[in-house]
Parts: sequence; structure tokens; C-alpha cells
Amino acid sequence: MKKQLKNDNRGVSVVEMTVVIAIMAVMITVALSVVSYILKGDIKKATKTVYSEISSNHTQSMVKPGKWIFKVDSSSGNIMLQSIREEYSYEDNSGATITVPAVEFSRETLSERVNSIEVRVYDAEGSSVEFCGSSEWVPLTSIRFKKNTGAVDKINEQPLPNTSGYAHIKVSILGNERLLILYFLTGEIQQVQN
Repeated sequence: MKKQLKNDNRGVSVVEMTVVIAIMAVMITVALSVVSYILKGDIKKATKTVYSEISSNHTQSMVKPGKWIFKVDSSSGNIMLQSIREEYSYEDNSGATITVPAVEFSRETLSERVNSIEVRVYDAEGSSVEFCGSSEWVPLTSIRFKKNTGAVDKINEQPLPNTSGYAHIKVSILGNERLLILYFLTGEIQQVQN
């Protein structure tokens, strides 16, 4: 005797479809939270690196001879931070001129996920001021500190519009942002907790 298979072509019930959609929603939520966690770690690390490099350059400008410059280079696709002592000359005790060649003090390449490092300049009252042709965010390319005092001399090779002001430096990774504050008068840099 042959058993006949019951031919049931009813399809998927609403309950079964709801369960599948709920499982997919949970899986997507977990995946997004993991990606978000990774990006937050990257942005913290990148911001800490930018902070350390600028702070180190500031210190070098006050205690070591020569002119120091912090540079941001993104021409290769990845963002590279450099701290450089530029070539300088001085006279020795006999009156001879001694030229000291430029030296790269440090070089740090940030994660390839870092989209940009930008700067926006403010006056002492906190109003955004025009700088490099804009009162909005512009790409950061360099910071120079004054010898001995450590005050900020130039940003992006442009003189500052107001020496008692400050700049926000924004590090961005896929929509996540962290800020640093650079005070012009002292050259002090601070991380903003956000």
C-alpha cells in the first residue's frame, strides 16, 4: 500500500514571516552596534594621535632650537601627521654661520578610515571668523608654533586673524566626529569629551 503525501501549498503563515523578520532585525541591530563600537574606537585613537602629535610639536617648539611645524598630508590617500624641525642657521662663537638641516621628528599614519582633519577658527568671544577664505570648516594642513612661547603662529601657513582666539580641530571617521581645541595665545590643546 502506498501512502499518499499530502500536497499542502498554503505558503508561509504571517506568524512565521514575523518571526523571520524579528530575527533579521536583531541580527542587523547587533551588527550595527559592533560596527559603531569599532568606529568609536578608531575615532578615539585617531583623535588621541592628532592630540599627541600637536602637543609634542608645541613642546618641541619651546625647548628645542629651530622652527617646528606640524603637518597634515593626505596626498597619498591616507592621512599622515608629521612633526618637522625646519632648516635654520645660527652664528657660533667665532662668528661663523652654521646651518642645521631640516629633520623629521615624527611621522604617524592614521587609519585608512579617517576621512578628514579640519579646522575652524573662532575669536575670543566664540564667534566663528573667516579664515582661509571661509568661516566654516577647512582642511587642516599645518600648524606653526612660536619659538620659546609656544603660542600658535600660523595655521595652514596663514597668519591668525586674532591671537586671543582658538580653533576647533575636527577628526572625522564615517560621520563620527571628535573635537580638539587649540588656544592661540598659549598653544595649549585640549580634547573635548563628546
